[in-house]
Amino acid sequence: MFLLDYKVVYQKRMVLALFASLIFSSIFVLIPWEVLKPGAFLDLGVYKHKFMFETSVLVEKNVTTVWGFFINEGLWDVLIRYLSADLGIPLDSIFSFIALFTIFSFCKYIAVRHGILAMIFVVNPLVVDFAFSQMRMALAISVFIVAIDLNKVWIKYFLFIVASFFHTALVLFVGVYFLSISYLKCKKSRVAFFNSPMVFVLFVAFSVFFVIGPLRFLILSYLGDRRVHYPAGGSTLLYASFWFFYAFVILLAIRNRRFVNVAAMMSLVWVLVFLFATMFGMYGARFLSAAYPFIVSSMLVFIGMEFKKVVYRSAIDGEMKINVVNLLDANVFLSASMLGMFLVYSAAQWRYWFI
Repeated sequence: MFLLDYKVVYQKRMVLALFASLIFSSIFVLIPWEVLKPGAFLDLGVYKHKFMFETSVLVEKNVTTVWGFFINEGLWDVLIRYLSADLGIPLDSIFSFIALFTIFSFCKYIAVRHGILAMIFVVNPLVVDFAFSQMRMALAISVFIVAIDLNKVWIKYFLFIVASFFHTALVLFVGVYFLSISYLKCKKSRVAFFNSPMVFVLFVAFSVFFVIGPLRFLILSYLGDRRVHYPAGGSTLLYASFWFFYAFVILLAIRNRRFVNVAAMMSLVWVLVFLFATMFGMYGARFLSAAYPFIVSSMLVFIGMEFKKVVYRSAIDGEMKINVVNLLDANVFLSASMLGMFLVYSAAQWRYWFI
């Protein structure tokens, strides 16, 4: 009976999260972001021009193999051209749906784990720029996020492959996901990293950075990828200031093995990749945007875990009580500081976004 009641409660919570995510994302997409900040979405303009006036990348590159189709992200090109040219769907409608799907996937991931009120964290300039401009990666990461929560393994893996054919960077995201699961479930993996999740995260993050950084030119040149030269510059240290603090806090929590899960490990890997890229003057902000739901989730889990030390329900009378002594706990202070700094940082992001 208890198991049945739990399943009913879980199903109701899931339906509520899905419904709330759909409503929230629909309202989000209806906001005229391009009017609020004209010229902000440069990548969107590039995509529109490409599909309206340029030839297919498959024709341009004379793609005849599956490998060539993968490297040139042909699935994205074929899908958008089929929807727009063959089915006659306007490009604006297609891109609006991709933005809707992106916001929905972010909201659903967060709402299922932390409640519908936590969806408010999705309202961030990082997400706006990502969902409404970086369409190709936004679609790919959204498919990846949806796949994570699926129980059917073959569907999950199929969607991982689809996401990678939309954007080759998803190979890295899928790789980090599987490595994190392997570390948590396989004793040999933990032994290989001295049973230290911090060592594991630092190693994976540096390896990913090395691939997208120093080795990027060599790898893409060898593969014949068209993105060998990418003009975007890196973020400033001021912009990255909060993420240094976030990485410090989560690394500290992971080091003490009090807070180790897949979302925390993935989010920390991608924040560290962004920080490494920033320190070397490379572009890495899109990895923050792509990993944003995992980052928010890990932050809320850590804050909630520490909050329960202070506010708890008495086992005797069921009333909520406050443990004043735990207010002095270092981790409680760090979690409260991280939440406060994130809110201030988000406000600053909006301030500069509208300039």
